[in-house]
Amino acid sequence: MDAWFNLARRRVTGFERGLPTASNQQRIWHAYGFYDPDMVPKIVTILRFYHNWLLRGQDAATPAMRIGLAKGLIYPRDLFGF
Repeated sequence: MDAWFNLARRRVTGFERGLPTASNQQRIWHAYGFYDPDMVPKIVTILRFYHNWLLRGQDAATPAMRIGLAKGLIYPRDLFGF
């Protein structure tokens, strides 16, 4: 879980941790946060799909391949029709 949350914070700018400001009593400023809260579950769904089906590990297999859901690699061109 920690690795997945780290992936989310590093790959999606809207999930980055806030930065303390020099003024305003050290309030936290979320520079890249989403304006619309409805975007959060959409982005999480896309990231979860990316992690489970497209992101290969050190063994060149995706998590879906390791548990037997996928027989081979899925490429972005297969999803988007490039």
